[in-house]
Amino acid sequence: MRPAARVQAAIEMIASVLARRQPADRLSDEYLRARRYVGSKDRRAIADLVYSVLRHRGRLEWAMGEVPTDPLSHARSLVIAELAATGAIADQLFDGSQYGPALLSERERRLIGTEGEGRGSAPPWVLANCPPWLTPEFAPEVATNPRVLLGDPDARAPLDLRVNTLRATREEVLVQLQREGIAAVPTPIAPNGIRVAGSLRLDAHQLFRDGTIEVQDEGSQIVAAVCRAVPNEIVIDFCAGAGGKTLAFAAAMGGRGRLVACDVDSRRLGELERRARRAGATNITTHIADAALAAPAIEQGDLVVLDVPCSGSGTWRRNPDAPWRLSPEVLEGYRDSQRRILASGANLVRPHGRLAYITCSLFPSENGAQIEAFLAAHPAWRRRDLRADWQRFTPRPWPGTDDGDLVLAPGTTETDGFFLAIVEPAAK
Repeated sequence: MRPAARVQAAIEMIASVLARRQPADRLSDEYLRARRYVGSKDRRAIADLVYSVLRHRGRLEWAMGEVPTDPLSHARSLVIAELAATGAIADQLFDGSQYGPALLSERERRLIGTEGEGRGSAPPWVLANCPPWLTPEFAPEVATNPRVLLGDPDARAPLDLRVNTLRATREEVLVQLQREGIAAVPTPIAPNGIRVAGSLRLDAHQLFRDGTIEVQDEGSQIVAAVCRAVPNEIVIDFCAGAGGKTLAFAAAMGGRGRLVACDVDSRRLGELERRARRAGATNITTHIADAALAAPAIEQGDLVVLDVPCSGSGTWRRNPDAPWRLSPEVLEGYRDSQRRILASGANLVRPHGRLAYITCSLFPSENGAQIEAFLAAHPAWRRRDLRADWQRFTPRPWPGTDDGDLVLAPGTTETDGFFLAIVEPAAK
């Protein structure tokens, strides 16, 4: 493809994201599947431009001032602003050719290089790369500069692996990867994690195919480790999804005890079952259940894990389009589900058990506020201070709250953002 055709493809893909409000990776895959003639180098170049625009959307829209209302014009303006900001704008990219974008208008030419001049410091929503209505959702101490938690928007999320200790030790896997010339180091915090530099074709690697490694962000690994699933317990993963944390629990339990994985989606549970077989996790059973409804007729557990639906604000560095797909109604829907899942999950906890509440959100209304509301409605329960559990495997400073809840974030722990609170019956 000519460079102009790549730019036009990026404009069309971004327009689809703006119009359909679906995940960018899904729409990008759909766009390229319909155009199988696009080569691998062209695909990478198009994707790089698309995701660069999405990572900088807040800054670009603030710089433009006036944003077009129709998706195609909106996408074109964003691409022009991004190329202008990087010094890559050129007439030959907007040449009016059959497969390229239309010629630059006089207005577009006048705007190039002048957007945002004299407008002062960027507001918080620009720093967070999210719609303006969302920035008050951050805690007051970071709401004026959300990057304290979100980190650098241009910093790419790393590729982290979790070593399945049912198959091997981290040291054994590191030796093998390094022997193959793969730049791999231990994750800074997670005890069984490995961070890989660059890209790695995992689906073809023997360590992945035999279940020795899984892709899992270090933050997710840390949360699973602090939950402390131990051998011979009954663990219920009430919102298991495809089972990333479930598999981590199975490894921590050493294959001993029972692990019940619940989800409303049978397809996700089917994927979990395939992953469990590959990992050698023989103590997992699956159960179709809607966690937001009354607790299903399954046994009670020593550890019940609620990895609840949420805004996903802790994963915006991986999904820069995600904040723009939220609305106040969608966010309130998540909070309502969280309240119902907490109440439902509590019914599954044994008298001497514990309930782990997890989000990948950095919004207090989805995190600490939900725990406070639960404790107010359930006075026979108490919050567990997780600092000692954190210190079991890392000397790093505690990144959580004074109440003992764990808070991870790209800007503080260099992981995806996660919140973990554990509550337990007070009579324990």
